[in-house]
Amino acid sequence: VQYRKRGYVASVNSAAKNAHTAATAICADDSLATAAIIQAGLDGGTAGYNQTTGVDITVGGTNCSDYTITAAGDAAWDLGTPNAIIDASGVLAPAAIAAPATP
Repeated sequence: VQYRKRGYVASVNSAAKNAHTAATAICADDSLATAAIIQAGLDGGTAGYNQTTGVDITVGGTNCSDYTITAAGDAAWDLGTPNAIIDASGVLAPAAIAAPATP
C-alpha cells in the first residue's frame, strides 16, 4: 500500500510542476495573463500541458506574478497531504504520505 501511495504522491507533485511549467509558458506569451487565462490554458491543453488522471488542477491568485497552482489528488488515494501547491516562482509545497503511527 505504501508503494502505491508513493506513486500517487509522485503523480500529484509531478502534475503541479508540469502545470507550473505550462503556466510559465503561458505567461511568457502573455505577461498580462490573469489566473483565469492561465486556468483556461491548462484546462485546454495549451503550452503542452496534459491533465494527470486523478489530479485536479486549480489556479489561484490574480495574474502571472502571483498565481498559485494547487494539484489535488483523488480523495480515494488517502494521502496525508493530498495537495501540492506551487507558486509563480516555482516554490513547491509537496503532497505527502501520512506519517505512520508510532506504537
